[in-house]
Amino acid sequence: MPGYPSASPLHALSLADAPRIQAAATGRLEEAVQEMKKALELEPASLVMNTFMGATRYYAGRYDEAVEQCRRTLKMDPNFAVAHWHLGLVYEQKQLLDAAIEEFRKAISLSGGSPLMKAALGRAYAKAQKTQEANEMLNELNELAKRQYASAYELATIYVALGNNEEAFQLLAKAYAEHSFHLVNLNVSPQFKLVRSDPRFQDLVQRIGLSP
Repeated sequence: MPGYPSASPLHALSLADAPRIQAAATGRLEEAVQEMKKALELEPASLVMNTFMGATRYYAGRYDEAVEQCRRTLKMDPNFAVAHWHLGLVYEQKQLLDAAIEEFRKAISLSGGSPLMKAALGRAYAKAQKTQEANEMLNELNELAKRQYASAYELATIYVALGNNEEAFQLLAKAYAEHSFHLVNLNVSPQFKLVRSDPRFQDLVQRIGLSP
């Protein structure tokens, strides 16, 4: 997407994943899976490529395959925070929220306190009806954002999980203004499925250029 440079700490990794991102971002999910298979054949021992294979299957809704892929990656390196994060994302969609919370906590610890992974934990708390913990994480991230980058996009997912769509769309507008790289996944992220029918969501998808 022209004009959308990254403020994401994972952007350097994502550059290696460009073909998959381009396909997945516009909803061509099976094409994205095939692109990642090609990349993995070239670098079968790469933690990054193995993790992105799991992520691609996650976005394609192939959750059991994604779990298997993430676990395979963690056998290669049990301390790879990004793989724990992706495994947590899959567990979240499978409604295995206690398992998701455990993986997100591991990811936070191993990453040195990544705001991205803290946001995932906050969202899992919200979905698990742990509203107090979710709000505490929101407060922590909002304070953190005063000192360093914290993705408005990821914060928006917590508000969607809490049912506060107005705040979520305000944060998505902020992410758009910041040219947040995270928006590349907006149209395929299951975190926003509850608000996809909202005209504001469809308008944002069109403005970003994610329509198929």
